[in-house]
Amino acid sequence: MGEKLKIMIIDDEDVVRELVSDMIESLGYEVTGFSDPKKGIDHYKKNWENIDLVLLDMIMPGLNGRETFFLLKKINRNIKSVVLSGFSVNEDIEKILDEGCYAYLKKPVKVDELDRTIQKVLNSESMDENIIDNDNDPEIISFSEYNLEEGLENTGMDSEIFIKMLKRFVENYSDAGDRVSAMFREKKYNELYVYSHSVKSIAAGIGLLRLKAFSEIIESSCLEKNYSDIKDKLDFFHKEMENAMDRIRAYLDKEDKKDEVFKRDEKEESVEVIISYIDKLIRYSEKGRPVKVKNLFEKTIVPVIIPYLDVDFKYKVAKMIRDYNFNDLAVYLKEIKNSINKGEK
Repeated sequence: MGEKLKIMIIDDEDVVRELVSDMIESLGYEVTGFSDPKKGIDHYKKNWENIDLVLLDMIMPGLNGRETFFLLKKINRNIKSVVLSGFSVNEDIEKILDEGCYAYLKKPVKVDELDRTIQKVLNSESMDENIIDNDNDPEIISFSEYNLEEGLENTGMDSEIFIKMLKRFVENYSDAGDRVSAMFREKKYNELYVYSHSVKSIAAGIGLLRLKAFSEIIESSCLEKNYSDIKDKLDFFHKEMENAMDRIRAYLDKEDKKDEVFKRDEKEESVEVIISYIDKLIRYSEKGRPVKVKNLFEKTIVPVIIPYLDVDFKYKVAKMIRDYNFNDLAVYLKEIKNSINKGEK
């Protein structure tokens, strides 16, 4: 097996950086992350010949993404890079693409989009055409409350990464309402802009769409210097952050109980039970029943039988479900079933 390709990520937001790093590692690459752009630049200066790709955030305190890219390009004029941003393509992103950045990915980053973009950039011999890989362009304001299932899908149905992200969100942002109010009261509008941008990106990534909406209002108001709008929204933001924390804690508590049940019953799960679930999934797939396929996979297959199967199984099945590729899914499940019967899994 050849040496893993090396990817560096520079993002000041710990939760986002760690989530994307976990995704990159799950795709088979070696990753090094930095929260401080200056430290990332110093590392690149010493190791650039061994770094195949750089991912960098657009909005960072100190040095922003464009400034960081310029300094990296001075070290290696042929650098392959991808810029990450919570915004749709705007003037700043267009400029960094024009200056030689290969691609743009919009936050929240989804593992399949990340995989596709990394492969395209690494396989590109020249930057003849920038890659803008963004299937997810939601409305600026969405008042749907919660969709943690969408957040799980963003991680490629990897519940371990998703739960890790939720826990880090609780650790880092439990006092976000008070912090936002303090920044506004002290007129630290630049800090408030960066902070609300981070909250917005992470909230969108884990399915907290209402919190994402209020964060985006504050972010946009800072950008446009409409500070009176912020004052009117602080109470809403504070309340929504509390609601989000309550919802996340309830979700984590449910997952903890599910783990306890699984551990208690783990030894009692038999090959026959596993095959029965797969048989049911095959039947739903052959009948083209997307809702039943999705529910059975997420609520039963993932928590019960995933530990018995290869990691690739979860990723492949989740992707086929998202693509509505039920014919290939049925064929693939039958192959898995035969492998289990032969004792190969």
